[in-house]
Amino acid sequence: MHRTTMCGIAGYIGADPSRIAHMTDALQHRGPDFGTCIALPPFYLGHRLLSIRGTPAASVQPVMRVGSPWILAFNGQIYNTDSIASRYGITKNELDTTMLFDLIERTGWDFVTALQGMFAIALYNSQEREVRLYRDETGQKPLYYRSNGSNFAFASEVKALTEQGDTADLTGLTLALALGYIPGTHTLSQQIRKVAPGTYVKVTADGALSEHTFVSDSRDTFTSAQDALTETIRAHLQSKEQIALNLSGGLDSSILLHEMCAAGATPKTYTTSFENAAESFNDDAILARKLAEHYGTTHTEINITKSTYLQHLIKAYEILEEPNYNISLPAYLITAEREGIHGDKNRVLFTGNGGDEVFGGYPYYAESLRYSRLIDRISPFVFNRYKRFRTGADWRYNDPVERWLAFKWFAFAAADVRKDIVLDTMRSIVRGVVFDDPIRDMMQIDRRVWLPAENFLQTDKLYMSQSIEVRAPFSYMPLRRFLDSHLSTADYISGGGNKRFLRSMYAGVLPDYIVNRAAKTGWRAPVRPWYDATYKESFISILEGAPQGGLINWQKVIESVANATTWPGKYAFIYLSLATLSKKYGLVL
Repeated sequence: MHRTTMCGIAGYIGADPSRIAHMTDALQHRGPDFGTCIALPPFYLGHRLLSIRGTPAASVQPVMRVGSPWILAFNGQIYNTDSIASRYGITKNELDTTMLFDLIERTGWDFVTALQGMFAIALYNSQEREVRLYRDETGQKPLYYRSNGSNFAFASEVKALTEQGDTADLTGLTLALALGYIPGTHTLSQQIRKVAPGTYVKVTADGALSEHTFVSDSRDTFTSAQDALTETIRAHLQSKEQIALNLSGGLDSSILLHEMCAAGATPKTYTTSFENAAESFNDDAILARKLAEHYGTTHTEINITKSTYLQHLIKAYEILEEPNYNISLPAYLITAEREGIHGDKNRVLFTGNGGDEVFGGYPYYAESLRYSRLIDRISPFVFNRYKRFRTGADWRYNDPVERWLAFKWFAFAAADVRKDIVLDTMRSIVRGVVFDDPIRDMMQIDRRVWLPAENFLQTDKLYMSQSIEVRAPFSYMPLRRFLDSHLSTADYISGGGNKRFLRSMYAGVLPDYIVNRAAKTGWRAPVRPWYDATYKESFISILEGAPQGGLINWQKVIESVANATTWPGKYAFIYLSLATLSKKYGLVL
């Protein structure tokens, strides 16, 4: 077993030595076990520790060694420590942070290409007086920074970086209104940026800042898709803590449960149910309960009520720190509270995040295939004109990026959203992607855009607020690349169904009610049937708290909610998040 650390990291280059302590303290929830700051003026580095596999004393960071110029702060987990030890002649150690430091001393700045896992890393070289910030290719761990020339600061969360006088970022706001979240490097603040997945940000002694991409060495020893799944899940089981699993009743989480149990793990399973909601909102809970009984797990069903959902709405947005349209965020937070440090005290949680983007799970993947075949038959010009006539939206469906946007565009047709800004940002994010298959094209864009910026972001922030490390085995890069290179279109979608190779692989292994279920599952909060006068008053109160005078016409938004006779629709939730964050951070949006 290897010890690892989930945590929060923060750093600062400047003339105010007191700043690093405040930054690190802001991340205490990410690491309740220990906090440390070091000072090598003008460079300061802080770390908050959540110990997963061993005693806190064995995992204290930042890491330094006498005579070495390197200083390391690491948030995450490395899964390929065996191959690193063998390939680089490094002594195997149960603490992967120690092995990571050994690797850095052996290879220098090139260390990152050898890593497979999830991570946000800050590395400083005191001789060169250079710092680099790394974020893994899948983007499971967030990392932010701000730079004004004379000062540079970075942290795992926005709250450690905000300052009075920050100004709104037009591109970030536009992306939020168009897509329901902010992909890429932008945030709501012009002064704060995200490190992109598969990127490192370099800051040199003279204050020069530059961004660079890297590609990890994804070598593996998988012999088949089944072997790839089994070995990947087993590699993620490294823990001295009890492992929990969010069990949705869907195929992906069911596979996780089966493979975890087959490997000898005994996960505690959790699912949600909703008070006074139709069966369609609780069918996931029913299936999860049945499957947990089948595998004999200790199972908890977290009942979410109409009132507790509303009580957690603002808190969820504040924890997330970025705008988000997902109406189920309060339900996720309630679940995290039950599972985490103030509830059942789990520290490690498995989820099926990333499975749909690897296994071909979303309905619009099949729709993309259908569109592609039609375009081949009747020409792009005819197809695009036809779709414009039917929908009123002007998209070039023969362009993978525009096709993806057509499926995912969130803004009201009447909303004043700069489409050119969104397209330019999207093309920048997916630069370098080879588009050659109508299904995998959509999967690749989802992995670059939606998965790190919406799914991983809200999972990390909400669960780390309760001191829980989340692991997503299906997003492991070697698994992704193995399946991409070994599967065909028909393996994903054929005969009107999705995830065909998975269903075939687990037929007779998982119960038929899991393998043969076609409906898409997910913990959907029943906000529409819950919506009443109390909800309306709360929504209006949140919107009224937004600072006035920016690009958003808040009075128009408020009137829209006030005049609606039923729930105002999913689009209202992006405005609720924007209002909450603009008030919290003093941003005029």
